[in-house]
Amino acid sequence: MGLVVVWCGLVSHVLYSVITFAGDNFVMAWLFIEFATLSLFPVFFVFSVTLNVYSALFFFYVVFAVASVLVLFGIVFEGFWLLTFVGFSIKFGIFPFVYWVYHVALNSNWYVVWGISTFLKCPVFLFPFFFGLGDWLWFEVILFVMFVLLSVYFWLFSYNWFGCWTHMMLASTAVLVLLSLVSSVDIVFCLFGVYAFWASLVIWFFSWCGKEYSSCLSLGGWFLYCILLVSTPFSLSLFYKLVSVFCVCSFPVFVMVSWVVYSVSEQVYLVSWAINDNFPRGSSGFSNYV
Repeated sequence: MGLVVVWCGLVSHVLYSVITFAGDNFVMAWLFIEFATLSLFPVFFVFSVTLNVYSALFFFYVVFAVASVLVLFGIVFEGFWLLTFVGFSIKFGIFPFVYWVYHVALNSNWYVVWGISTFLKCPVFLFPFFFGLGDWLWFEVILFVMFVLLSVYFWLFSYNWFGCWTHMMLASTAVLVLLSLVSSVDIVFCLFGVYAFWASLVIWFFSWCGKEYSSCLSLGGWFLYCILLVSTPFSLSLFYKLVSVFCVCSFPVFVMVSWVVYSVSEQVYLVSWAINDNFPRGSSGFSNYV
């Protein structure tokens, strides 16, 4: 029964995300985005029903409800486009609205995380129609700060695979959002396709490993880890990074530098874990504060 709920929820989530682009106006697009969000609700209760799950679902519901009101208000009333942008920023977990993403990811399951990480990002394709291409210096400064903070998070906190993936997912989301504002839709689609494929494999790998770091120390698990997460020659991670580099080249220099700093920090941390699974981490993890 649990698998039926999972597949129904995820299939509905994917279908509604795709149908979003079939609407003939922005209100219809907004409606299908909400359907895609609601279809993830039953997936929260696949494995267990605990206070943490209820807390994650509550955060998910409240955050998306508030964000949806802002998006709709900005769509209906011309001149309030900034509210629409803030609403989408909340949905995507753009700084400073990152807290809810950590809370939901750390207290739910990999099916929910997959939905949040992949097809819930589809509205980025609508950004050129909502906001057009223009000067986004203030937003670029925000993403500069976000990349710097994410690069530090890898070293300040100890966390499980959920937390590790959340850092990586938020960084990829930031790249997608800014790319949709400064580049063409076909380039955004290319990056999204590569990201969705890579993210799906990484999430599958993490779900196979389990929740804790020490759950995939076999030789096969170590090999998959290097292929999917470490940017070694011929690895999928390196391919995704190279595609990202091509896209990031359209960003201002200071944003490019912050993204490079984040990427180096991420890779050094992941390589350190691959070489030595006893790599020291702080005793008070970020999950303790979420």
